[in-house]
Amino acid sequence: RIAASGWVWMFDLANFLDFLLVFVTGVLVTWILEPMQMGADAVRKFTVLRGLRLVRLARAVRLLPQFKEMWMLIRGLTDSARTLLWTYVIIICVLYVFAIAATELIARSEDFKNDKVVQEQFGDVLLS
Repeated sequence: RIAASGWVWMFDLANFLDFLLVFVTGVLVTWILEPMQMGADAVRKFTVLRGLRLVRLARAVRLLPQFKEMWMLIRGLTDSARTLLWTYVIIICVLYVFAIAATELIARSEDFKNDKVVQEQFGDVLLS
């Protein structure tokens, strides 16, 4: 990049962040910390952030007409995210209510009053 554009490309925020990401997670860990036998575990956690570089690629791919259907699907998922969130909240609430009901029914059943394992697992809502 420096040969093609000179040092001017560093003044763009996206390019500078891309440079820092590659330098910290790649060059620093592989060429400096590992040969010196230093712990690079903390820096390796930032390697996941390299996936963010794919966002730049996705912006470029978005303009290609071959990927029109894919972007329609992605746009549909993002538009329905709020509805999906509330659907998950309702499902969790219903599961919670039925879990409490099952715990109460199983623990209070005469068949399982003397069963130590059942009482340990289902004896109380707070314990199960």
